[in-house]
Amino acid sequence: MKSAVLMTYAFLGITMLLVLLFTILWVILKSDKTVVTNGAARSQLRDPTDPAPRE
Repeated sequence: MKSAVLMTYAFLGITMLLVLLFTILWVILKSDKTVVTNGAARSQLRDPTDPAPRE
């Protein structure tokens, strides 16, 4: 019985971590897209050796 409870807690913990990770990734991707539309901020963040994408 105790192992089942531990398994449930472990499963819940892993699920919460995955959800948190995906949320952080989604927020980063969303903010990155808004930065891309802002050319001035984008040029400051980019590596100067990188070719700038024309979109």
